This record gives sequence, C-alpha cells and structure tokens, in this order.
Amino acid sequence: MLISHKHKFLFLHVPKSAGTSIRSALASYSEVRPTHTPKHVYNHHVRANHLKSHFESQKWNWSEYFKFTFFRNPWDITASIWHYAHKCIQETKGIDTSNWANSDWFVRAKRITNLNNFDEFVFNYVSYDTQLSFAFDENNNLIVDFIGDFDNLNKDFNTICQKIGITTPDLPKLNQSSSRPYQSLYSQKSIDHVHKIYKKTIDYMNFSF
Repeated sequence: MLISHKHKFLFLHVPKSAGTSIRSALASYSEVRPTHTPKHVYNHHVRANHLKSHFESQKWNWSEYFKFTFFRNPWDITASIWHYAHKCIQETKGIDTSNWANSDWFVRAKRITNLNNFDEFVFNYVSYDTQLSFAFDENNNLIVDFIGDFDNLNKDFNTICQKIGITTPDLPKLNQSSSRPYQSLYSQKSIDHVHKIYKKTIDYMNFSF
C-alpha cells in the first residue's frame, strides 16, 4: 500500500505480485507508507474497500486518485506462496525467531512446510480468491483504475508511471521465491481446484495454466 497526495496515486499490494518491488520504487513519491500492523488502515495488504472507506472518512476524493494494483496468474501465485514459505523457514534455521515466532505469516509458513506435498497445500489453503478484494468492493464493483499483469510487470509499470506523471524508476527484484516453472508442481486435481477458486480472476484477466 502506498498513497501519494502530491501525485494523486494509490497502490494496493496483492501478496506475491511484485508489490515489495513496486513499493520500493515508488516510496519516495508517497506521503503515506504501509505498516505491517494487522488490521491497521495502512496495513501493507489493505483491501480496496477498506481504504476507500478511510478516504471517505478523511474527506479525500477517491475519484481524484489513480488507483492501481497488480494481479498474478493464480496457479503461479499459489506456487510462489508455497516456495516462499519453505524459503522463509529454511532461512530461519539456527537463528533466534522468538521476536516474531507468533506472527501470522511465520505460523502459517511453519504449517505449510509441515504438509506432505504441494497438492495437500492447495486443498488446505486455497479456499478463496485472494486477489479480487484488492480491486473490487463487496458488491463486485471495480473500484480501481488499473489492474496490471505480473507477467507484463515492466510494461504495465511504465504505463502507470506515465499516467501519474513521473519518470519510470527502476524496479528492484525483491522478495523472490523461486524461478522454477510453477506447472511442474501441479496435478490435474490441483489445477482444477485453483481454477474453481480463482475463476473470476482467471476469466477477468484471461489467465491460463
């Protein structure tokens, strides 16, 4: 999440969709930056309708801001979360984790890494479309101006920067999970399950396995 009152833009950060890189690139243009505090109005993964309500409470004009987010192929993002959980737990071996051992993500990552295989992860953790709420409200109305495609990251980011009137900054590569093809992890059953859960996002963005 980022808000720029000067440049009149708002970025909504879908997890594992290059959001950390985008936040780093645009931070210097933003007056409001995110917190990791759960349920805070400026939480780094705040949903669109919550932020819209905050705008209304502050009497800020939602329609005056260029609002954007990035969606990622659901089969790809699911695999990325799986890899990222294993990466996080592996990197914490042998170090003191007492300060954040009870954080939501660390607890979730530990549970994920204790599963037997990727299919088990898909059927236990992929239960709702995690991306729609970053662009649509509770009545399924689109309330952002631009949804970029992770697979067209640089092109779409350049379009966004042109729209908000800044020179396109470099996008650092941050928080990467794995460069391995996600397709190799899937069985037909897990392919079908992700398609069922993410059908609206898949149809809206024309994603394919």
